[in-house]
Amino acid sequence: MLESIVLYLIVTSFVLPGIAITRGKIHLAAAKLIGIAGIVVASWFFSHFISIPWWQIAYIIFVLLSLLGLPKLIKMITKPIKTEKKTLAEFVALEIIGLIIYTILNAIRTKRPDIMGTERPMDFSFMYNLMKQPNMPPENPWLTGTVLNYYYLGQFTMALLTKFSHVIPEVSYNLMISLWAVFIVNAGFYLSSVVFPKLNLAKRILIALLLTFGGNFYLIRNFWKGIKAMFDFYYPAATRVIPQTINEFPSYSVVLGDMHGHYLSFPFFLTAVGLLLLLYQNLVNLKRKSTITAISWLLLPLTILTFYVFASNSWDIIPLGELLFILMLLTIKNKSEILSRKNIIATIPYLVLLGALVGVFKYYFITPLNGIGIVGINSPITKAEDAKYYLILFGQFILAAIPTLTAQKYKRPKQLYVIGLIILALLLGQYWILILLLIVALLTLLNLKDNALKLSAILASLGFFNILLVSVVYLKDVFSTVNPPYARANTLFKIYYEAWGLLVIGTIGMLAYELSKKHPKIIKIFLTSTFIFINVVMGTYFIKATLDKFGEDAFEPKTYIHFITNPWGEKTLNGLTFLKRNSKHDYEILKRVRALTENTYPVTVVEAMTYQSYSYYGRIGFYSGNRLILGWPFHNVQWYNSNKDYVYYAYKYDLTSRKPIRERTKIVTSERLKELEAFYKKPENIDKLRDIINKYQVKFIVIGTQEYKAYPNLSRKTYDSLKKICPRVLYEKQEQDKIYALLACI
Repeated sequence: MLESIVLYLIVTSFVLPGIAITRGKIHLAAAKLIGIAGIVVASWFFSHFISIPWWQIAYIIFVLLSLLGLPKLIKMITKPIKTEKKTLAEFVALEIIGLIIYTILNAIRTKRPDIMGTERPMDFSFMYNLMKQPNMPPENPWLTGTVLNYYYLGQFTMALLTKFSHVIPEVSYNLMISLWAVFIVNAGFYLSSVVFPKLNLAKRILIALLLTFGGNFYLIRNFWKGIKAMFDFYYPAATRVIPQTINEFPSYSVVLGDMHGHYLSFPFFLTAVGLLLLLYQNLVNLKRKSTITAISWLLLPLTILTFYVFASNSWDIIPLGELLFILMLLTIKNKSEILSRKNIIATIPYLVLLGALVGVFKYYFITPLNGIGIVGINSPITKAEDAKYYLILFGQFILAAIPTLTAQKYKRPKQLYVIGLIILALLLGQYWILILLLIVALLTLLNLKDNALKLSAILASLGFFNILLVSVVYLKDVFSTVNPPYARANTLFKIYYEAWGLLVIGTIGMLAYELSKKHPKIIKIFLTSTFIFINVVMGTYFIKATLDKFGEDAFEPKTYIHFITNPWGEKTLNGLTFLKRNSKHDYEILKRVRALTENTYPVTVVEAMTYQSYSYYGRIGFYSGNRLILGWPFHNVQWYNSNKDYVYYAYKYDLTSRKPIRERTKIVTSERLKELEAFYKKPENIDKLRDIINKYQVKFIVIGTQEYKAYPNLSRKTYDSLKKICPRVLYEKQEQDKIYALLACI
């Protein structure tokens, strides 16, 4: 409990550098996230050129920016103007609510804190490994001797916050899952505040909570069969609605616990959306003779966040770019002088900064894409029988949009036919026509003087447009090559996730906003009943998912008492205690490896590996923050854009100088697997093993549970042969005819 509070307070303190970056002109809920992104981006960037460790750079920048931000915060507290007083009060309320959510989620996770299953081992491995690599770009811990070809800035952020808090990594990882949920609440609240500034505090918080913890309409797919049938599913089923795709949303991510790019980037993406809308409003309201320099305080945080989401989850750049394009068109329409020479020159420094950041990231990066794919005439959106998939995934947004549009069109009876057509398309299952009609109806709101309706209509239209877009086209990544049936899985996954945020604010937020206005009684009943229904159905998913994942006692008082009364997370949220339960030998081996490498640069560990992903193979390297000759093969394949034979190219990383080399090397997965097999199948070939040890600078050889599983013929003779090469025995236990051991080579 104490460690969780320490981490939370440290994260809250990032509001100070955020105030410095934004000059105190942006809501503190967003300033905190901007402060985190700013420190992360700056320390990451400078660590490419300065020999001191990135975490020391981060400490220095944090202190300097905090000293710049502190006077402004003190002034906001002691002599606030009206808007600052409101912002400060909202921030304090939000932080208290965030702490409550954070504590509840942490307590629930004590029921199953294991960092095992799905991609949790990978995310933990990256976080821990980055904590040990002092300079960027990082070496790939799953492919010794190569540069990491991955959008890793989210895991870098986890590493930075862990360094700042000094919480042990296996506890910190679990705390980060809950912390990011709070970040999404913060970002959702901020975006709601930008779009609906006149909406009361409770409704803006409710929208943020629904964005974070709401589910789709999977729950009511069988409502006609009764309550029991509605709940007769395991929670991941709601994210696998469209065959051969992934349809994830934030509340599932919170429960699942994978710290992947889409989840890590999401709150920063939402904050960037809010800043773009704020930029648009400021540009429109600029006095005629003013230049863009008057709002330059917005351009630096926007530059930082744009790069942050690019380097964490590059898919976020697509909707951000689309939104920027739309907003610039609207701005130019109303104020063509915005394209003056002075304004263009004023933006150049920020474009140069963004270009420099992207250039440094891309210098050792191989883009894992192969063009654009077309779904064709047989696209699911053209088939009425497949409309149910989209109604399950996005029905809540369609349902929220209809009464809101009805309330607007009710004032213009001649336009009510549009609502009739939308409802008819819905009943007929004509998904394509339905969404197009919704977009057209939403775009008509752009002519209104009500700025909140205008901004929410933009977000909703963009969300619906992108859902349609990826139903027709997709970006070709490695799945197109090695697993063609899942060719569009990644595109749908990432774009749907971003669309979720846009649509919650754009449709459900708009519905909440309409509720705050005066309407005829029948319209008010329509709006209220729809809002309550959507909130109940969406909110129920998180409860169902939590009970599925953590057990029926997840919400019982004893769960929270146990967490609160145990001051140290090692007893409650240690994600590696399962090792001690499942394999005492692996636990003892890991303990020794970590003791010897805790404060060192990552070293190479030899252990069994197969083609099986999402597995226990690689566990000693993963959980010690060290590197492997080969991690899960299919994941490396995804990052480097492999062919179907798992052959690809990567930039070299010199193990001696610990620096990247801008020279591509050919990686043949089968050859690396054979090199690993040589240790366990042909250890008598001492010269070959010594060559491999020297090539990868191998420090440890592991003989544990997975080695016996992968190589059943492993014997005492194998062990004796390995001891000739690596004679230092750090752990040795015999159990029946098996020897479990850890050998040191260098």
